[in-house]
Amino acid sequence: MFLKVTLIHSDTLEPVLPVRSREREMEAMVGITVAPLQRRVRNDDHGGVSVSHGTFVFPDISVRQEGLYRLLYYLYVNDEYGTSFAGSLLSRTFQVYAAKEFPGMGIATETTEQLKNGGLKVRVNKAARMTRKTTGRMQNVVFLPFG
Repeated sequence: MFLKVTLIHSDTLEPVLPVRSREREMEAMVGITVAPLQRRVRNDDHGGVSVSHGTFVFPDISVRQEGLYRLLYYLYVNDEYGTSFAGSLLSRTFQVYAAKEFPGMGIATETTEQLKNGGLKVRVNKAARMTRKTTGRMQNVVFLPFG
């Protein structure tokens, strides 16, 4: 079982085409866009029972162009007959900021903490930092855009 992710425009739901930069074309989203199912076992907080679950992790995806986007996930299943499409899922809209406008990372979600505690290398922020601007409050930053 594996999951493939594609970057799409949030308003039109059309795939984001490569960006032309100087003499070459660059993909708007970079990183590994296919992830296998990673099986994990964790202790349940209510009684200490071990619970098995699966996770698809995309640890190095980034988007090079500011704007509003969504991710379209395609699930594929491998069996004795080959690989077949099993379904798709559309994420919430998320914003990609220009470097100067980035409000900083927000506090890590519980899911992000669980991934880190399960041995995955993910960035975790313990406390929200104020932006350099004088807005006085932190804007929401989406870490895991499933939803």
